[in-house]
Amino acid sequence: EKLNILHYFIRFIQSSENANIIIESFFMDLFLKMLKLAKTQSFKIALCTIIGLLLRHTTVVNNDLAKQGIMSITTELVKDKNAKVRRRAIAALGEYIFYGATQLDGTSATEMWDIPTFCIQLLMKQIKTSDDEIVKHYALKSIENITSQSELGGQKFCFKDFVYLLLGQLKGGGDIRDNNSMV
Repeated sequence: EKLNILHYFIRFIQSSENANIIIESFFMDLFLKMLKLAKTQSFKIALCTIIGLLLRHTTVVNNDLAKQGIMSITTELVKDKNAKVRRRAIAALGEYIFYGATQLDGTSATEMWDIPTFCIQLLMKQIKTSDDEIVKHYALKSIENITSQSELGGQKFCFKDFVYLLLGQLKGGGDIRDNNSMV
């Protein structure tokens, strides 16, 4: 019954108008609290999906969302045993980080929306070590979105180890420095 209500929200929030209303209401806080306490995989998947879709479709996010613990909750779920939970969690985290990165350029809220080092490290770890290609794809897509839409956000990924990691992925995995190349 409760899961059916969550699935209703998934369909309902796929428009900007609906997403804007819901993300600014008490529902976002409720969804995050439910996600933090969720025990079953189906609830975790549905709640991560809702949060990710809200962030994808909304046009404005209140700065208070940054204080609600969304990063810590989703980063913990990226470590879940269930692949579907990990996929939805990294997708929701990616949408959140991407939205935050777009707020960095030209605003005074840079500290609030800054991309923390642990998130960058988590994305890199997923690209490097995850055995799930979908999780890798979501991590890479998040980084692509950030670097293409935010100058300050993109600068967070401008370091040698990250470039080596990406080049290694292009060559078929591994660390490019392990190969005898001229990079």
